[in-house]
Amino acid sequence: MIEKIHTSHTGIENSLKLTKQNLFWPGMTREITEKIRYCEICQRHSNSSQKLPMMSSPIPEHPWQVIPMDVCFAEHQEKNRKILVFVDHYLDYFKASFLKDLKPTTVISCLKETFSRFGIPELLIFGHALSPVQRLMSRQTRQGLSSINLKMKDVTKNIEDRHKHSKLYCDRNTKSSPALSLRDKVNVQLKPNTDRVWSRGHVEQRSSERSYLVSQNGKHYIGNKVNVKLRQETEENSVSVESSESVNINK
Repeated sequence: MIEKIHTSHTGIENSLKLTKQNLFWPGMTREITEKIRYCEICQRHSNSSQKLPMMSSPIPEHPWQVIPMDVCFAEHQEKNRKILVFVDHYLDYFKASFLKDLKPTTVISCLKETFSRFGIPELLIFGHALSPVQRLMSRQTRQGLSSINLKMKDVTKNIEDRHKHSKLYCDRNTKSSPALSLRDKVNVQLKPNTDRVWSRGHVEQRSSERSYLVSQNGKHYIGNKVNVKLRQETEENSVSVESSESVNINK
């Protein structure tokens, strides 16, 4: 009977509503809820996860202390170009450098050239949005020797206030999710921008606070927690899934 109720895969709420209009048996709500929660088709086509709360970067106390950087792609002079962008959180000043490719040696060479001009930042953040140096920045560049730490409390306070305001606005419709563990069986959205279908996989390692290296059909993907969630399954399904994944991984 539960199979007939769930034929159209309309979700827990709609299935319970339909059942209560026509049937009743003891434990009905629990049985239907468990059946749909572990349904492979429903998990595969379930809604995307709610976005996560905003993570604020540390508040800098002087220029060139906290530097986020990221790679973006844009058209320049009728060519698709790869651009490495640096942003100084203290000054809200950015620098962009063209990359011929995304090889580690190319990126490292660009970093060395930038650091030789502006000094080495205390914290370099990859994955988030610069002056002939000392005169423009009003400070010594960071180097092997100790330098004077010039703090401007008003600037730091303004940055902190902006961060708080941005986080308050961003976190209105967010939800925290628990961390995943190594070898956890998960569902992952491989192409979240174009295809929201969830595929089976398991966690190989934790790449950062909010991203995981996921193995799926012998291939590896790095996914954000929004696109990776714990898979609901029975013991019977768990055995069959693990064996099929092991075959794929060993190919």
